[in-house]
Amino acid sequence: MANQAIIVLDCGGTNLRAVAIDPSGVILAIASRNNTSQRVDLEKSFYTWDLNDILKTLQCCCLDVISQLNDVKIIGLTVTTFGVDGGLLDENQQLLYPIISWKCPRTLEAVTQIEAHFSQSLLQKNTGVGFFSFNTLYKLIWLKNNKPKIYSQAKTWLFISSLITHYLTGELTTDRTMAGTSQIFDIHENQFNADLLNYLEIDSTFFPTMLNAGEQIGLLKQCVAQEFNLPLNLPVICAGHDTQFALFGSGADINQAVLSSGTWEILMLRTHTISLEKLANISNSTCELDLNPKLINPGIQWIASGMLEKMRCLLWDDKTPYKMIIDAASKIPIGSDNIRINPDFLIKNQLSQGSITGLCLNSSKAAIFRASLEALSFKLKFNFNELCSFSNTKPSALILVGGGSKNTLWNQIKADVLNIPIKIPNASEITVLGAAMVAFSAVKLFKNPEESRNNFNISYQTITPNTNNARLYESLNY
Repeated sequence: MANQAIIVLDCGGTNLRAVAIDPSGVILAIASRNNTSQRVDLEKSFYTWDLNDILKTLQCCCLDVISQLNDVKIIGLTVTTFGVDGGLLDENQQLLYPIISWKCPRTLEAVTQIEAHFSQSLLQKNTGVGFFSFNTLYKLIWLKNNKPKIYSQAKTWLFISSLITHYLTGELTTDRTMAGTSQIFDIHENQFNADLLNYLEIDSTFFPTMLNAGEQIGLLKQCVAQEFNLPLNLPVICAGHDTQFALFGSGADINQAVLSSGTWEILMLRTHTISLEKLANISNSTCELDLNPKLINPGIQWIASGMLEKMRCLLWDDKTPYKMIIDAASKIPIGSDNIRINPDFLIKNQLSQGSITGLCLNSSKAAIFRASLEALSFKLKFNFNELCSFSNTKPSALILVGGGSKNTLWNQIKADVLNIPIKIPNASEITVLGAAMVAFSAVKLFKNPEESRNNFNISYQTITPNTNNARLYESLNY
């Protein structure tokens, strides 16, 4: 098994990567390039993804990875991507309109429009997914309203992961984990919601055959095998939405809380059932489909490192190393010299709740930055308690993944504020590892994804709460 590998193509919002992983979870080679959406309307700030650019960049990454390997047999290929985005295809399976990016504000008008027909709470009770303007539902409404000729020509919608695998195999499929991000898929009926399909003036055939994670999509086309320097007839395995594979790759057991920390933080569980009625009453909540069809992933999300990056730019500049900022903030005592921050800096209904209070003439930049870390940690605590409430669970530790886990000061503050251990996987690239675990199972190297994961032997660095710090944080007025 040591000379075999899975290739994972990972399409992220900022990076495109190809990664070769062996059956024990060792990353044999990795190549990465930037991924940027295209601003297509300067006045309206419309953003799209260029599918051809994405495919060419993934090809370059794959060629780079293959060149790094020596005497390794590639036995499978799989694809992970961000959720919600996708495109319309015509009867000749050609993309009709550029992929609208989740960053694009054009769909905001669709959110207002649909509320006249479906309430926010009803949509979430049926689909699980929270009311976010970037959801697939609002992209389709915008296309129907603003590009009616193109919309009428469309025969199929493919999520971005399936657009990539369609290029690789020629097969039209729907990744179930991607469908779960759309706010069109009925979580109770396990199919696309009939009322929403009717509202969109489409039927269920608009979404091709749905596959679970680990099912084979098809075989790599000969021309693509040559372009990517991969074996002929290579099995292409269904993966899908990156969040679900990060959850699985982190080693999370059932009812184990996982925080994926990046520009946004999303706190999720892998669990069997929850009260969607309770969930719908929680701001920024959602419920997605786990890679295991018997499980769901309820969660809550909020802006996090995106807010810290704004603070860095306002107080220093975007060239200032984070290490210097964190070192300075670590010298500030707990409580950040009485500075308090409301970290809800996103604009909602033309207003923002974000605020900074407690400033004085002696306040330092480092104190404001530490106050930002503390505020986000208390935000985490509030949402952690909400998660425990609607899922009827009480996790004894929190698994932390993503770029935010590299901030050692923030990690300790989180542990102290929550007063539970924080477990950080020692392995990097948790999302692609999760996808590889499923793919190795699919090609029959292991009985199931769980056995594959056990062979990867995920270990952790544990950040334990400091008793005195936890007591001080408990006394703060947050």
